[in-house]
Amino acid sequence: FQYPHQIEMNIPGKVSVSELKKAAMEEETLEMFEEPEVIPYIPAFLREERTGSATERGTAYHRVLECMNLSEIRHSNQVKERMEELVMQGKMTEIAADAVNSYDIYQFCKSDLCIRMLEAEKAGSLCKEQPFVIARPACEISEEYTGNKEVLIQGIIDAYFEEGDELVVLDYKTDYVKSSEELIGRYKKQLELYAEALEQTTGKKVKERVIYSFCLGKEIPV
Repeated sequence: FQYPHQIEMNIPGKVSVSELKKAAMEEETLEMFEEPEVIPYIPAFLREERTGSATERGTAYHRVLECMNLSEIRHSNQVKERMEELVMQGKMTEIAADAVNSYDIYQFCKSDLCIRMLEAEKAGSLCKEQPFVIARPACEISEEYTGNKEVLIQGIIDAYFEEGDELVVLDYKTDYVKSSEELIGRYKKQLELYAEALEQTTGKKVKERVIYSFCLGKEIPV
């Protein structure tokens, strides 16, 4: 006897956004984290072999952006000083601080996107590292699943802020890429999930989905 719904029994009750991304990019990931092409302004200490993995480097950037007061930054040297303070306060490790290119953070602070974020922060409408859970049909999670059994997807939104009566959702990326299209292809679905989760929980419309690429040094509408 073979149970006719064996596949449905294997459907997980909850998955993370990272797991979905990893499954969708399994082949690409092998190339994505190979020895990166050298980019002129990225010094040797930012190479992935120093921090152990690209994931750890990405986590380090996220930690800096979560904890640092970006409105105070006027020079890349100030970023180094603030990171040293975070290390002394036990908010990040020395290895994590070494993985962050201070100029990357400074360049972000000068961007129009950061200026908009800081204006929202003054108005009390900026949220960072916001966890969320959203239910989606199993058939939308993976091609191997059939039916509409609900699966919970959990994740953390890097940042979002309110402008007028609408929201802007932001995701930071440290991937080594050559074009905006690469990041859009990899993360469009992820940003769509973030937007959907925010609209459900806040009742407000998400008017913009934005990736900020530290590799390219620019914001990318998705």
